[in-house]
Formats: sequence, structure tokens, C-alpha cells
Amino acid sequence: MNIFTNTNSKLAYTVSKAIGSNNLNVSIQNGNIVIEAPWYYSKRRIQEVVQEKKKWILEKVKESEERAILKKDSNLIKSTRIFGIDYSINISYSDTQDIVLNLENDYIDILLPNNFKTTDNSKLVETILNKMYYSIAQTEIENIMERIRLLLGFAPEDFEIKNIQNYLAKFDDKNKTITINPCILMYKKQIIEFIIFHQFCHIEHKTHSKKFTQLMKFHIPRYEKLLKQTHDLKF
Repeated sequence: MNIFTNTNSKLAYTVSKAIGSNNLNVSIQNGNIVIEAPWYYSKRRIQEVVQEKKKWILEKVKESEERAILKKDSNLIKSTRIFGIDYSINISYSDTQDIVLNLENDYIDILLPNNFKTTDNSKLVETILNKMYYSIAQTEIENIMERIRLLLGFAPEDFEIKNIQNYLAKFDDKNKTITINPCILMYKKQIIEFIIFHQFCHIEHKTHSKKFTQLMKFHIPRYEKLLKQTHDLKF
């Protein structure tokens, strides 16, 4: 392996010599610089050619890196929802050592350190979004819980916000606790409140009995419409 240097960076390249070839070729293969040279080319001669083509090589290396990033990032989540509103997700990279998320009017900007450029970040982005949902849910869910408590006059012993596989919310009758999946924040506020209200009603009625339905209908005028909108959700 040989190295040539410019003022900003060092680039490594490999040399492959072949008998019968009279031309020197420079190519970028999987982000690596490969020099194919005639067997009789000296190391000095190869270095001279590399220096002559340095600008072109740097441009091609950059293009190769950008293509690799686009290909890698094509598997990332492109959008998500908060309170039923669609947000595009923009991934960018910089010299920062921190992971930064900015929530704007219609997009979520995630800034990652440069060392993440060549890695599969799909799981990382998923984790970042889950943390975002959790952060928003801590305030929003508490406010919703308090409004429902004041309306019904009773409440669970406790509630927690954590990921629940396949469920948006569940009531634990044994511990009298309501568990809320932070991903519930993807849905409109009316649906979120409907689902949490549903869990509250299970405090008084374990099954979906007639009294359970009557309690829901009494406090939720749009009960039938919201029931249809949530029929394929698990809670």
C-alpha cells in the first residue's frame, strides 16, 4: 500500500502490477483507490502519475463516498408522524461529536457525527425517534391523564411510558397501572385521548361490557367514529 498526501488529508492506494499491460489506470473501487500499472513502472513513476491525477482522484473519492452514503441511507426511515402530522426526516453529518435532533414545522433534522457516514444507521435513527416520542410523551400524556382523572373522578394507581410490543396502551388490573407506548404520539390527539380514556374505563370495568360502553359513550360524543378509526389498533 502506498500513500500520497495533500494539504488536508492522506489518501491510501494499492498498486497492482500486470505483465503485458502498457497503461497505468486509476480507479475507485468500493471507496478504495486502486492503481493498475505495468510491471516495469517504478514506485517513483507511479507516485508522479498519482500526483498528476491527485485532483481527479480526490473528486472521484468524494463522489464514491457520497454514493455510498446515499445507498446506505436509502434504508433509513424517511418520515414519521407526530400527533397525526407527517414529518420528513433529514439525515446529515458533521464534525460534531453529539447526536442532535431538531424538530421543525414539517421536518425532523437529525445530525450525526461524521464517523457514522459509513455505518448502517437504521437502528440508531429508530432509537433516536423513540427517544423523541418518549420525551414528548412525558409531558403530553401526563396532561391527558390529569384531564381524564378530573372528568371521571378516578385514576389508576400509577402510569408509565415505555415500549409495549404490539400495543399502544394497556391496563394492568393486578397493579392498577396504565402503560403507554410512546409511539402513541404518532396518532392524532383525539385518538390518543380516546385510547387512554379506554384504559381508564377498565379501572371500573374489566371487560368491554355494556356498562363499559355506556361510560365511554357518556363522556365521548364521537365515540362511534373514534371506535371505527381505532378498530385495527391494539390497546
